[in-house]
Amino acid sequence: MKDNKNICPDEVWEVLSQLGHHTHYLASKPIELWDEYDHSNYRSLRRKAGKE
Repeated sequence: MKDNKNICPDEVWEVLSQLGHHTHYLASKPIELWDEYDHSNYRSLRRKAGKE
């Protein structure tokens, strides 16, 4: 998941919405600007949402 091109903004929003994190910083940070911390955070959120 290191490649930002493989992450869809709609998928990010779906994960955040499912978890009730509508105001999470990843919802408004452009994916192309994500660093390793952001990717790690997103992977953790995906696990919590049952997506991995």
